[in-house]
Amino acid sequence: MKKSATAEPVPEFEPEFVDGLKKIFEEMIIFNQILGLKITSIAADRATGRIEMRRELIGHYSHNRIHGGVI
Repeated sequence: MKKSATAEPVPEFEPEFVDGLKKIFEEMIIFNQILGLKITSIAADRATGRIEMRRELIGHYSHNRIHGGVI
């Protein structure tokens, strides 16, 4: 099956809705607070976030790897 030449437009969220989602994920979910999760963008087709690496997030001390629960 071929994709059409023109992609359907992705609907945009209102800023208040995006702010509300950010508040839920960054402030109201305690585990996300511990991780330091920051939402960088939210759209109808994807969301992206960032976690700054910290020593407390290391799960494998000899290889300095992030813990699987963080991922």
